[in-house]
Amino acid sequence: MADIKNFGIKGIAADVQMGKSGGRLIYDSGNGRFDLTQSNGSTLEDIRFGSVTAGTWTGTVIGSQYGGTGQDFSSSSGVIKVSSGTMSAGSIDLTADVTGALPIANGGTGATSASAARTALGLGNISTQASNSINIDGGAIDGAVIGANSAAAITGTTITANSGFVGDLTGTAANATVLENARTITIDGDVDASAVSFDGSQNITLTTTLDNSGVSAGSYGSSSAIPVITVDAKGRVTSVTTAATSSTLTIGADSGSDDTVTVGTDTLNFVGTSNEIETTVSDNQIQIGLPNDVTVGNNLTVTGSFLSDDVTADTVTINGNLTVTGTTTTVNSTTVNIADPIFEIGDDASDDNLDRGIKFKYNSSGAKVGFFGFDDSAGVFTAINDATDSNSVFSGSAGAVKFGAIEGTSFSDGTISGVTFVDEDNMASNSATRIPTQQSVKAYVDAQVTAQDVDFAGDSGTGAVDLDSQSLTIAGGTGLTSSASGQTLTINLDDTAVSAGSYGSTTAVPVLTIDAQGRVTAASTATISTSFDIGADSGSDDTVSGGEKLTIAGTSNEIETAVTNNTITVGLVNAPTVSGTMTAGNFTTAGEITDGAMTISDGSITGGVAATFSGAVQGGSLTDGTLTASSGAITGATAITASGAIQGGSLTDGTATISSGSLTGGVAGTFSGNVTAGRFKDGTMEIASGSITGANNITASGTVQYGSLSDGSITITGFVDEDNMSSDSATLVPTQQSVKAYVDSSVGAATLNVDGDSGTGSVDLDSANLTIAGTSNEIVTSMSGQSLTVALADSVSGLTSVSATTITDGTASLSAGALSGATTGAFSSDVTIGGNLTVSGTTTSVNSTNTTIADTLIELQSGLTGANPNDIGHIYERGSDGDNGFLGWDQSVDRFIAATTTATGSSTGDLTLAAADFEAAQLIGSSATISGAVSFGSLTDSGESITVTKFVDENDGISSNDNDTTLPTSAAVKDYVDNNGGDGLLLRQALTSGSATIDTSAMPNVSSRTYYAERIVIKIGTAFSGGSFNHILVKENAGSGDTIVAAADADAGTAGTYIIELDGDQTLTKNAAVRVEFKQANGSDAATTTAGSGTISVHYNYV
Repeated sequence: MADIKNFGIKGIAADVQMGKSGGRLIYDSGNGRFDLTQSNGSTLEDIRFGSVTAGTWTGTVIGSQYGGTGQDFSSSSGVIKVSSGTMSAGSIDLTADVTGALPIANGGTGATSASAARTALGLGNISTQASNSINIDGGAIDGAVIGANSAAAITGTTITANSGFVGDLTGTAANATVLENARTITIDGDVDASAVSFDGSQNITLTTTLDNSGVSAGSYGSSSAIPVITVDAKGRVTSVTTAATSSTLTIGADSGSDDTVTVGTDTLNFVGTSNEIETTVSDNQIQIGLPNDVTVGNNLTVTGSFLSDDVTADTVTINGNLTVTGTTTTVNSTTVNIADPIFEIGDDASDDNLDRGIKFKYNSSGAKVGFFGFDDSAGVFTAINDATDSNSVFSGSAGAVKFGAIEGTSFSDGTISGVTFVDEDNMASNSATRIPTQQSVKAYVDAQVTAQDVDFAGDSGTGAVDLDSQSLTIAGGTGLTSSASGQTLTINLDDTAVSAGSYGSTTAVPVLTIDAQGRVTAASTATISTSFDIGADSGSDDTVSGGEKLTIAGTSNEIETAVTNNTITVGLVNAPTVSGTMTAGNFTTAGEITDGAMTISDGSITGGVAATFSGAVQGGSLTDGTLTASSGAITGATAITASGAIQGGSLTDGTATISSGSLTGGVAGTFSGNVTAGRFKDGTMEIASGSITGANNITASGTVQYGSLSDGSITITGFVDEDNMSSDSATLVPTQQSVKAYVDSSVGAATLNVDGDSGTGSVDLDSANLTIAGTSNEIVTSMSGQSLTVALADSVSGLTSVSATTITDGTASLSAGALSGATTGAFSSDVTIGGNLTVSGTTTSVNSTNTTIADTLIELQSGLTGANPNDIGHIYERGSDGDNGFLGWDQSVDRFIAATTTATGSSTGDLTLAAADFEAAQLIGSSATISGAVSFGSLTDSGESITVTKFVDENDGISSNDNDTTLPTSAAVKDYVDNNGGDGLLLRQALTSGSATIDTSAMPNVSSRTYYAERIVIKIGTAFSGGSFNHILVKENAGSGDTIVAAADADAGTAGTYIIELDGDQTLTKNAAVRVEFKQANGSDAATTTAGSGTISVHYNYV
């Protein structure tokens, strides 16, 4: 039985069959099933298979020898399943099959009635009584709790407890109405009470009196007098006096003028700042703290680090731009949304030779690193599944990449480049870089293998050979003789009249006669001379004979000669010595010229490594990297340019400018003009006149005398020691002593009223302290001398929000609340955001050199609604290497693209993209369209699981690559067919409508052969119809021979492929066609169709 390959069954809407004379597989469209029958089309045949894995069995019994039960359960209404001794079923009526009692041992009751069952199970009679009326006569109740769930009454004559009662007993004690003996109660000490008798029969009352403490009864204290109280150890007031108080209090702050509060009349209010500071008064304590929502109008500066588990309770929103200048930016969130459709990576300031792309981490049999992006060294996009990161340069084997569609202008397997696909049935391109489709290969082969002759052409004339009946003769021409043996053709060159031998020597030249075919027909020799004469500027001429050597010698320390590759080179030695006078228009040397006296009248000495002069060297200028003058002086120089340091005992000049560095080691500096400096610092400095302007600092270890001091706004004319401040001047500065004396005399003791943002209070300034307290983790207060400092806590927490124009900090911690309204945030150290980070500005700059993102999916252009106007992806800055790289979604063509572009991260809309190379170990997808070249290791068709590893061109040859992993070019296919045509063993004919019969080409006619049919393949592309058409018949010998395809074998009225395997059972008549007849339903009348198309292929062989 021959195999059927690469064909399917189509047209199952009507009856379709395939098979041969011994059996057929028929699709019964009326019953919607396949029938396996004998050749008569009705008698069913047996079928064998491994197993049925799905579907519903609607046949009869399957024998136990074939895995069945051998039983027909088609009329059963249920099934009993027994598994490991346990039977399970849905609902089974056993009344007709089960009688008698089921023993207790088998899970039954051992009885057929309820009373008998209770007896058999040992339940007694109690099980027959109601639960709310149980009568127990005799016996005992052991371990029972009466009233465990609800109260229960016990009625009886006697209740006996062996070990006592537990719980409450309600009742009275007999004869317990009064005390047996009455008692007298008396109170004495600081409190006195008279004696009273108590026997328990009724309540008694004691009258007490408090002893006097010695203080005079009266009223003490007023608005100007404070009571002074003496209290004994028992808290009793033993004496009271009064002390006068002051009525005014002077207060001061960081800003504003000092003020006076009249105690007892005025109220000192401690007022916070809206959304910044709030105050509260309670129990003589003023508490100063931050409100829940803090807004700082100007800059907020924190000297520590800015750290936070969560900068905001829910989301951190930055309405401006976010700039990160650190080296590492870590994002541990699981979802990262980026509204920007173009993600720009890298810097183009210089060629840093670093790769650009996405580094991702995953675990597959261990931790791994992957890379997807632009390979800077190769200049292509690449994907590496298992990569090695060497400081942002990735290496490793290219990994597999899966795409839905890949477009390109060409492919490459690493050997053959620029490969494209072609659908060309005649292989006219004959190209080594084009891959034909399966259809075009098949069409070309089918068209070529049916040829029965070979056409050939010579330098002149053409011919043809019938391969079945004729032989090709290759005859020798002029001077040539051919001979054949087996499969070898030998062409020999005929002898000429020349005598075989060797012609020519060192003294004789061969003389040859050659005919029109290039053959030597005669040979002789001619004698030649072997010596020549030589001469020079001096000396006698000489002769060099054949075999002798001519030596060309130089002069010591002057001329040298060398012979290399048949060339004699004559030149000066490296260091020539001239004993006389040397005259030259221009003389250049890279070495040293040594002479007692040398005069260069014009030009210059250039390129000298060293020049030593014992006399004077004069010039307009001397320029050198290093110049050392051990003595004497450089005079008359217009300019001295030095790249290093100039040292000297003194430098004297009218004007000297030092643009950087310093002037050190100078013994004295004398300046006739201006001297300008950022700072002068010296033990002794004298300025005779003029002024010091623009100085940042003046440090003096002695006394500084001045006429006045001014900061630009206030001019101080002198110091004053004046205790009463009577001058009251805006240009005098008081001494510390006078300030203290004035304050001490002005501040007295009194009562101070204080108000906060909430609450009021007062403080006796003579005897009580006013406490100004901060709020935990918000405000701290400290007192030093006469200064009260109110500040934020080192670690501020518990705020709902903080608003500020600028927050500058090294360490700040916000555990809750929100940081909102900030214009700028500058952080000199690490910033950790435990919650979400939202940036609403137009630019987010990350200048760190290492950026790690834990999120496995990065969303670009997040929040887009409506149509997308932008290309979306990553921009890779390439610096001076060329245009930037782009990897992403090209909106204009709806596909991913790897490209180069002049666009940057700020670009939007439809970018100008030029497709770039993309490198991957494997590309997986349903289709590919690539505008550029594609280099590949292998191509895999997921449908057939065929992996193509290379292209085969004409030089490789199809015969040397007989496998399923290579694709031949059209030239390779054409070459193979051209060299292996012969007898194609196939007749193919197109089937068209409009004719009742169609013939194929004639069978070959080789007398020694017997031809037989192996298989008939009928492919109906368009169903035939019209002209009362019903079926086709296929007959050999131009329709007069046997019928090899019957009406039931192929339904030409339904599109599909019909394969009739004949296995050589049917002989074919030589030199006769195979005929296709179109018939009506009666099987005899011809039908001329009006529509339909297809092909018939007759596969034959011979013996």
